[in-house]
Amino acid sequence: MDEKRNNRKIIMSDIIRKERKPPPAVFSDAREKKAPLKSKRKFFDRKSGAFLKKLEKAGKIRPQNLLKQRSLKTYVRIAAVGVAILAFFLLVNVFSGVLIRIMPQEQFIEADALLKASGKAENNPAVLPLEVLRAEESKSKMLKAAGIEKIEKKASGKLKIFNAFSSQSQMLVAATRFETADGKIYRISDSVKVPGSSLEGNNLVPGSVSVVVFADQAGERYNIGLTDFTIPGFKGSSKYEKFYARSETEMTGGFVGEAPAVNQEDLQKAEDEIRTELKNSLLSSVRQKMPKDFLLYEEAADWTFSQETNLSKPNEKTKEFEIKLKGVLEAPLMKRFDLETALASAYFGKDNAAKLGVANLEDLAFNVISKNLKEPSLRFGLKGKTRFFWKIDEEILKRDLIAARPAGYKKVFENHSVIKKAEVVFRPSWWRIFPKKTSRIKIEIKLD
Repeated sequence: MDEKRNNRKIIMSDIIRKERKPPPAVFSDAREKKAPLKSKRKFFDRKSGAFLKKLEKAGKIRPQNLLKQRSLKTYVRIAAVGVAILAFFLLVNVFSGVLIRIMPQEQFIEADALLKASGKAENNPAVLPLEVLRAEESKSKMLKAAGIEKIEKKASGKLKIFNAFSSQSQMLVAATRFETADGKIYRISDSVKVPGSSLEGNNLVPGSVSVVVFADQAGERYNIGLTDFTIPGFKGSSKYEKFYARSETEMTGGFVGEAPAVNQEDLQKAEDEIRTELKNSLLSSVRQKMPKDFLLYEEAADWTFSQETNLSKPNEKTKEFEIKLKGVLEAPLMKRFDLETALASAYFGKDNAAKLGVANLEDLAFNVISKNLKEPSLRFGLKGKTRFFWKIDEEILKRDLIAARPAGYKKVFENHSVIKKAEVVFRPSWWRIFPKKTSRIKIEIKLD
């Protein structure tokens, strides 16, 4: 056996190592199973991460489906964020606002104008409309009595005089007497004109006038009720029966005797204090009632004060009096716009009258030339250094700002020549777009 091995012929192929060949492929009708793909991303969360891994190992869900689900959620989140951002900017645009502080161009002129106002202006450009506001009020103070004094006081009251004699008026002089049926005499203190009679159809209507009369003598016996009076001066003439008078009030206040005394200096001081209080109170009341666009010049107002307390009371034991006064204020009012227009027309012409305002109208010296607040009418002067300013057409300015680009609104102010300086305040502060509605753009005129 050894010999055979020794005598065996050695071939080169026996020396070279034979290459290993892969085993032959085995074919099958079933499709080749692919190895499961490993997800590049682990899907974990606090509650469902472990559960998803178990489902993945059990083959009940595929990683590819998980990726698709996660991608869809990502897109939804991005879209939601985008919608939220868009909604935020839309809300900001809806509720945003702008405040514009404008300083207009100005011009100073030494004015000295004479003007006229009337309650019957009736579209007369040379006459300003005038209104009168009336207010009344009463105030009182307590005043201590200063001992006892002897008082003699005449009774007084109101009566109406009738003229059934003629259609012509009749003048009655001061101190004309009026007599009651029992012979008591009362007199008027001032002259009075009694109007003539008139006809209404077939009826004669006597002319009449009301007056205040005083008893001829002091004393309580002249305190009487309502009655008729004759005029002794006409006795013996045809006028005696046709001129007569009748009481409108009782005759009161007459007495002779002792009464609590009042120190005249204290009385005058108390009345002055009440007048001052009434003036301040009435002015305040009128200013509260008057419209905001009207002006009141105190120099043109009419004041009347009347005492409502009868200080002297006979046989009364008292230590103090109530001093009571009634005040009435008639205040002429004019529109600010009318005054500004009148001044602007005088110095800039009628074409520019409505384009200018006056910043210091209240500071100008007001001088009454003549007045009659019963009509009412008023002639007055306005004098002083007048501060005119050019008015802004706010609606046109707002529309121009809305139409301009966000960065070009400054150019809009430059195009309005009546604007000297402008300051823009956006709300919110980082927003730089003008709202589309003019109502959300507020303009303030600053006159330093």
